Amino acid sequence: MSGAPWNTTETARLRLLAFAGLNLSEIANKMERSKTGVHVRAEKLNIAIAKSPHPKQRRMRLEIARVRLVELGLKVKSK
Repeated sequence: MSGAPWNTTETARLRLLAFAGLNLSEIANKMERSKTGVHVRAEKLNIAIAKSPHPKQRRMRLEIARVRLVELGLKVKSK
């Protein structure tokens, strides 16, 4: 069984969340997708997902990702 197909907006969001330093579980939760689905998509697109980034680096990258999402006109979900 497979999930819903990925669109370009979701792929962009995956890239930004991974850049922000979120781990697999956090990304899957924010995207409302399974960890397996996120992992397979990230692997297919060669997107590295952090295991446990430094907290300061993560906060900075997460803020940058939020700004980019807003710039792209994508919906930003709160914590």
